[in-house]
This record gives sequence, structure tokens and C-alpha cells, in this order.
Amino acid sequence: MVYHRLMMYASLEGHDLARIARSKYSGPFLGFLRDYVARRQAEGAFKRMRPEWVVHVLVSTTTQYAQWAALGENVLGLTEAEVARQAVALVLALE
Repeated sequence: MVYHRLMMYASLEGHDLARIARSKYSGPFLGFLRDYVARRQAEGAFKRMRPEWVVHVLVSTTTQYAQWAALGENVLGLTEAEVARQAVALVLALE
């Protein structure tokens, strides 16, 4: 939680720490996920859509849930497993 607060502050204030963290941590992770999705699409396992969009939807959904959980406000009343299942189902159902 402390790390996320620090990154939020750094991003809002335009501090170099946010850029450094994105390039060192987020960038490689998101790139890995994007490449995985693209490969699985080429194999026919996932529907064809922009891999960046798939990653964005999955990461955004789970990030928003994590923020709610950290604030003690599970407004959807879902477990972590339910959030993950529904996010994946949403992406797989899109065309």
C-alpha cells in the first residue's frame, strides 16, 4: 500500500520517481503480458483484439479492486477470485 501511495503522489506531482518506476517495473511487466496475449491470440486461444486493450482492462480492473480493498470499501462485495474471474470473462467475451 505504501508503494502505491508513493507512486500515486509521484505521478500527480510529476516527479521523476514515477517515470523511473514505470520504466523499471510496470513497463517490463505490461510488455510481458502484452506479448503473452498476442502470442495466445496467434495460437487461437484468445479472441483477436488489441493486446494492449486486453492488458489495460485486466490491469485496470484488478488495480481498481485493490484500491477499494485497501480503502476498506469493497463496493461490489466480490472476492479477489471473483474479480479475477469476471475480468477475464469480460475480456474473453469482447469481440
